[in-house]
Amino acid sequence: MLSNLIFLDNREVPSSLPLILDGMGEKYELTQLTFVDVQICGIPVKVVGTYGEVIFYVIERKSGEDFIASMVSGHLQSQLYRMSTTCKHSVLIIEGSIGLALELSNVNPDSVYSAMVGTFLKHSEDGEKGSVSLLMVDDLGMFANLIKFTNNKLMEPLTRVEPMALPDVVDDDAQLRARVRCLLAISGLGEDRARSILAKMGSLKAIANATPEQLLCEGVGLTSAKKVVEFFSKTQSL
Repeated sequence: MLSNLIFLDNREVPSSLPLILDGMGEKYELTQLTFVDVQICGIPVKVVGTYGEVIFYVIERKSGEDFIASMVSGHLQSQLYRMSTTCKHSVLIIEGSIGLALELSNVNPDSVYSAMVGTFLKHSEDGEKGSVSLLMVDDLGMFANLIKFTNNKLMEPLTRVEPMALPDVVDDDAQLRARVRCLLAISGLGEDRARSILAKMGSLKAIANATPEQLLCEGVGLTSAKKVVEFFSKTQSL
């Protein structure tokens, strides 16, 4: 029977990850990986008795502090590029609290958030043209479990995912409630006035483009109407 292969980088030995995987009964090989911590080679079952193409997953683990440090040094960008050009499927996992790491650093939080989003939005224009997923775990034990279940699922039969069935009937009342909730963001308007305005105008788009005089209706005077117009004017200018 075919089995998956888990390769751990030698640098993971001091982290106790091999011991944790030993305790789970997971088989692995220690080797020297060039730019990631874990590589999993899977051959999923295509149908009974046959197998699909070989799938490679590479996984890089960083603590919150490591993530920030590698971002500042420029190593993160280089590593993500190599991951996305080498494999179609790769994962960057942040272990521990990125928030705590931010508090202990002098780095602008916006730059860290940008780097996190950039991790899964960017993909290479050459090589395998793969993308990098971003996950977060609490500790090394959770990281080991992700390795275990990735390994197991790569051996499951390949199945086609059916799209979710959409209802034939649109819930008009649910749509109305959603629009009312949007209007409740306007200070002092209230649900009754919001429903009156919607009943007259028919849609949020019509309300957003209306003049105060056009919004006048039962329970809605000029003061409330001006608040609505002012609210949408500020929203559209953002």
